[in-house]
Amino acid sequence: MIDFIYILLGFMGAIKAYSYARWLRQNGNTGGAAGVFFVGLISLVLPVYRMLRQ
Repeated sequence: MIDFIYILLGFMGAIKAYSYARWLRQNGNTGGAAGVFFVGLISLVLPVYRMLRQ
């Protein structure tokens, strides 16, 4: 059950990171946007990977 909570928290963090990366890209900071998007993607993938590994 706790694994699903981690996935939910990762999803919420990824949504926040995506919106911030989109704002960065719209303001001309594409490098920062790519970095934030990558961190958001990792925050979404790692809980799923942990759950599948168990």
